[in-house]
Amino acid sequence: MNEDDPKGFLSRLFGGWNRARENPVADVALGFTPAGVAADVQDAARAIRDRDALGVALASAGFIPGVGDVVKGVGKGLRRAVGDLPAPRLNRQNWEGRRGYMDHLTAKEEGYVPTEYIADLQGARGEIRGQHRNRQGQKWEDFKSDIAQRGIQNPIFIVNEPGFGPRIYEGNHRLDAALELGLSEVPVEIKHFGKEEELGYIEDLFRARNKLDRE
Repeated sequence: MNEDDPKGFLSRLFGGWNRARENPVADVALGFTPAGVAADVQDAARAIRDRDALGVALASAGFIPGVGDVVKGVGKGLRRAVGDLPAPRLNRQNWEGRRGYMDHLTAKEEGYVPTEYIADLQGARGEIRGQHRNRQGQKWEDFKSDIAQRGIQNPIFIVNEPGFGPRIYEGNHRLDAALELGLSEVPVEIKHFGKEEELGYIEDLFRARNKLDRE
């Protein structure tokens, strides 16, 4: 380890751990190692925080040596397959406005969503997911390390406009870091213009995109 770069080391460490947790096969294999207990505790803590009863049940099964880890792994895999994700924690506001008008703010959502809900959204200025073009090398590792330690302090700003759909207006680097670190949820502020919310709020749009991908 480079002693002058402890933040970069921690960022890579957390990133590797979370990537393993997101891989169904690696996650099951992890359950058969001493680190599996830490994984079970992490799953239980997240499920309790999100008030996710099924998540608590699956995490509890993981504490049973051997067969419990298999049950938990299969259960988590099924949840991914059917799109059973924790519900977003959002406050919504609505206003009057004309359909199709990009300058008419007609709805806003603020709070937290599962990171997977917005993982495939591109930037409003052409930013491509995963490129984090304005932060590279050590600057990127330091940025991720800060988020790993303190979390995302400012919400990711998403605009949903007629003719474009939802896009990341501000916070592309924050979303890229959340994905690499395996954060389960992120803070967001979502603005819908021109009655675009009538086609669905952020959760509805995510499930619609997933349904199209599976067909």
